[in-house]
Amino acid sequence: MRFDFAWNKALSTAELAEVETIVRERIKEELPVHSYIAPLEKALNIKALRQVFGERYPDPVRVLSVGQEVPPMLEDPANPAWEDKSVEFCGGTHLSNTRDAERFALIEETGIAKGSRRITAVTKDGAKAAEALEEEFAVLLAVAEGKPEEALEAEVKMLSMRLGPLSISAVEKERFRTGLEALVVRVKKFKKEKVAKNRERALGGVVEAATAAAAGGKGVVIERVDFGTDGKISKE
Repeated sequence: MRFDFAWNKALSTAELAEVETIVRERIKEELPVHSYIAPLEKALNIKALRQVFGERYPDPVRVLSVGQEVPPMLEDPANPAWEDKSVEFCGGTHLSNTRDAERFALIEETGIAKGSRRITAVTKDGAKAAEALEEEFAVLLAVAEGKPEEALEAEVKMLSMRLGPLSISAVEKERFRTGLEALVVRVKKFKKEKVAKNRERALGGVVEAATAAAAGGKGVVIERVDFGTDGKISKE
């Protein structure tokens, strides 16, 4: 499914998580979806009504409401309690109850035009498939976290490539990215320490050989020093 809305910036991960949680809670609540034909003028006054900007609606108009019957809204349209409800004008098909969605995973949130954003999500089997992929990747990440640093760099690259195209919850994907970034930090620290050890070993060997040569009255030293491909160590 796609849901377009007016907003001037990308939603944060915390906001996406909140949206996903709210929808999942509504599904668990098994709320009936009410459909009611109402006079357009009265229906337009319902607080927090959702409608497509610039759309011309018929009179009377079909009002859809999740979890709340429409007549009480028409009788008391300014009631602030309606702000927490999902109410819209629509002539299309809808679920009869939120439980019919079964599952929900918010896959992506992107900009589609200036001031317009789009949420892409899946329900039912699509959401179940996303959950299965999340569980699978979580296991792979956990295994990687237990590996020694020598093998970690290649593992992180493989997991990063695998994560990118996965059709899973955007919230979970960001959590996995954070986990991979922590592994990248481990790899960088390991490589830095390795370079430091190589430098210490290489310079120590050179100084030792030169000192021994000087003590023996020799002016030339030929020595093999292995320090990888670090140019700085070579200059030193």
